[in-house]
Amino acid sequence: MHHPVEKYLNTGNAAASVLAHGWQVLQAQRAYQEFAPAFLGQGSTVANIKQGIVVIHAESGAIAAKLSQMTRSLAGEFAKRGFECSEVKVKVQGRITTPLPPPPQVHPISQSAGSQLTDLAHGLPEQSSLRRALEELVQRAAIKA
Repeated sequence: MHHPVEKYLNTGNAAASVLAHGWQVLQAQRAYQEFAPAFLGQGSTVANIKQGIVVIHAESGAIAAKLSQMTRSLAGEFAKRGFECSEVKVKVQGRITTPLPPPPQVHPISQSAGSQLTDLAHGLPEQSSLRRALEELVQRAAIKA
């Protein structure tokens, strides 16, 4: 299981070493998704491989418990696919999610400003992106009396 990128990554350079490790973890994750039961594979991910130990992070205690019962067979599957794996460790680690950005603030504009912007928009060609932007601005803005 050698890929052309591995040839470059396996050089003595420290940065290349980090990249090679990341590549190995990515390849292990891809292999894991192939052999792990779907309901468990969707709720877990290969987090690290070091000195023959594959670390899998599970999203919940239930998934971790089931995977912990399967560590021997998981290690065997990794080994069959060419990974140095003598042991699989499972840890509970919820998914890291990026918080949603706050909703955009609505800044009120006066009725007069709203009508001037509308007039300006109507004076532009129909296909104009500026016209569409002005119309959307007026539509979204909270008009204050």
